[in-house]
Amino acid sequence: MAVYFSLDTQFENLGDEVINGLLLRELARRQALRILTGKAPDWYRANIAAAVGGGGGDVRFIADRKRYMRDFVMGCLLPPGNIMLLSCGDVTTIKPNSRRSKMMSVLTRLPFLQIAQVGASRLKLADADKGWLARAAGKAGRVTVRDEYSLQTLEAAGIKTRLLPDLAFLLDYRRPDGATKALFMFRETDADSTAFVAQLAAMVARSRDLGLEPVFGWQVARDESFNRALAEHTGAGLLELPGSSEGRLTPTLQAYEGVAVIVSNRLHGLLLAASRGALPMPMLRDSERKVRGVFEHAGLAGLLVSDALAPGASADALAGVMTQRSLYVDAVEQAFQANSASLRQGFDALFGTGRAA
Repeated sequence: MAVYFSLDTQFENLGDEVINGLLLRELARRQALRILTGKAPDWYRANIAAAVGGGGGDVRFIADRKRYMRDFVMGCLLPPGNIMLLSCGDVTTIKPNSRRSKMMSVLTRLPFLQIAQVGASRLKLADADKGWLARAAGKAGRVTVRDEYSLQTLEAAGIKTRLLPDLAFLLDYRRPDGATKALFMFRETDADSTAFVAQLAAMVARSRDLGLEPVFGWQVARDESFNRALAEHTGAGLLELPGSSEGRLTPTLQAYEGVAVIVSNRLHGLLLAASRGALPMPMLRDSERKVRGVFEHAGLAGLLVSDALAPGASADALAGVMTQRSLYVDAVEQAFQANSASLRQGFDALFGTGRAA
């Protein structure tokens, strides 16, 4: 039996790269692993290989899609079969994909195929996906989600699932040491632009009052122009982070060691910076559920702030968190410890006891 996984993803997105690497590292400690590289650029494949290498074991990277599919399907016809590992991250169905739904409906009928998923959000579910997902979840019991909202979505559709935390909690945690920056990092929002800039300007000004250096940054290339504009409008500086390149995680984490607090609507910007001691403050629409669900489950709901607050209230929220910094640092550290332990126990239950790190 082997676990089959495709690297098709948003290659520019460091957060996706990190959770893919952590997911595959844990699988490599427990199962034979076959990874379809497909269209992945060389630098991305190298980064995943470096992450997976920490797991040891029987790992093969396969570039040829036909060979990958042939080996996968043939192995599902006879025992012990294979495991198809679905993507982690946000897999919420926005637009139905009938071709994919039909393919999954066929694959889940293969006699010795099991479907697994760890670290995913499913906040909406297309009707065409309910049948095959219910069949897959009921057959192997290896379909999980990372937040209560996704859990409710699947349970309402009669799909057997369980909750395991976001994979980024597997990152090693380091307590802060002399951090002096307030980092702001945003994907474009549909909030009123004038009000949003005013809100951020107030938080930037308050961060200076607190003795911090306000900067904007981005982990995803398509966020660059938006964050540069926000920095210009608010008079803040920029935190230079590496773009799409081999080995980009290490210098990114090193940069985050200088960050005392991060205000963002990017889930893995928040969690990567938090792993290096920054206090993560998600600034979200009141209707947002992806980031909110992860933070609520982690016991960090007290750090959430609405992007609909008046500028003064937003600045006060930032000051309040920094005033109680030691309390929140302890809470974030405990969240990483508890969630990483829960993830490893979950991997052991789903895929067998792992080899020591």
